[in-house]
Amino acid sequence: EGVQGVARSLWPAVAGDRPLASPLVQVSVCPLVYTDGTSATAISFQVHHSIMDGKAFFSWIREFAHIVRTGERSDDWRPVVDRSLVGLPVHTDPAGLSEPPPLFGAGVVAVALSATPPPSPLDDLPDEQKAAAVASLAPPATMVTSTLSRRDVESWRDHLALPDASNNTIVCAVLWHAMWASVPEPVGLPTSRFAMAVDVRRYTSALASSSDFLGNASIVVGVDADTSETMSRVRELARRIGDVGLSATR
Repeated sequence: EGVQGVARSLWPAVAGDRPLASPLVQVSVCPLVYTDGTSATAISFQVHHSIMDGKAFFSWIREFAHIVRTGERSDDWRPVVDRSLVGLPVHTDPAGLSEPPPLFGAGVVAVALSATPPPSPLDDLPDEQKAAAVASLAPPATMVTSTLSRRDVESWRDHLALPDASNNTIVCAVLWHAMWASVPEPVGLPTSRFAMAVDVRRYTSALASSSDFLGNASIVVGVDADTSETMSRVRELARRIGDVGLSATR
């Protein structure tokens, strides 16, 4: 708690509604002295997601720790920093998503979204119908907030007869079930664009041959599909994820 407080105090405080510049990389070194006379040094990193994704960041952290421990670079880490390897043109099918996968069915259109994304399915709707579709996606006026106690989680674990299930597994399963039950369906919108994050490492031959890409290899892919059918499939998928999260520990 003390280390987190020190780290927060090192981040510059800002106020107001004017445009702000966010640091891309920040490294903080905090000397710590404990009441028993021992001391330590805490090093914190804050890296903007546009610089590198989670996989690249943890690879870099492992290399950093190796250098600190041994004083030398590891022989098997050769970072690749060519961002052009990730670039994909707009209106393409980067991962074969327009083939009929189980979730979206046949006839969908997959597009790699960029700063100039393709037209939205909303664009062709009359203003009143467009407003109704947007309003149907707004959060409900009344929301239920609850706190899950350790006793709640342990009670569910006993009830489900899953002694090896972690707290995280049980809570995530409960959240997925709640999402499945509460996701609204847009009104008057026969076709919707469903967006998802895709790690292109496995789909790009230049990156697939190297596990040491030091950057952000994620893109956002949009899939145009039938709204009602896809929402039904998403709900079913969420329910299954919740079930699988629990049954995987049986």
